[in-house]
Amino acid sequence: DMRTLFGISPFWEQTSVWKRDRQRGVRAVARKHRRRRRRRGSLGPLLRVLSVLLMAIAIVAALTLFFKVNQVSVSGNERYSAQEIIEVSGVEQGDNLILMDKYRIAEKLYTKLPYITEVRINRQFPDTLLVEVVETKAVAVIKGGSSNWLMDSNGKLLEVIGSAATKQYLSLEGLSAVDPAISGKLKLSE
Repeated sequence: DMRTLFGISPFWEQTSVWKRDRQRGVRAVARKHRRRRRRRGSLGPLLRVLSVLLMAIAIVAALTLFFKVNQVSVSGNERYSAQEIIEVSGVEQGDNLILMDKYRIAEKLYTKLPYITEVRINRQFPDTLLVEVVETKAVAVIKGGSSNWLMDSNGKLLEVIGSAATKQYLSLEGLSAVDPAISGKLKLSE
């Protein structure tokens, strides 16, 4: 600065009034900035929460609007048709792929279609639901009440059959199923 270089200062800087007014101005500006900072500080967390909430709403809306079931692909089925499996699952075209409860669908298939022993459900984005089933085979016949029940190797009761059809399966003699039900586990009387 030229003034300090030569040791000369302008006449208005030499008066105490100017210095006093300048200090008041600096203080007023500092006060104004502190108030502004306080206001910004009190709204900052609220604005952050609102922006995170808006982003979450936008993401959920995008996921629910865009990922709709357009196609259901069934594999591993021999005994049941693909259409029958889709109908029992309750999945319809246009259902949301993200919000779909895979475990509820698998449980429906497992209980309503007794020959299905395992179900795997996967999402293939953007619009396909993959249903893979593993079917079981009947291995034995057991008496349950007045009926003959087919069962698989894991003890799952599959269906009631007539006495003529029991000859092609292993017959469990001396055992009786208690409260037999289709897709239920074998319970024996003591």
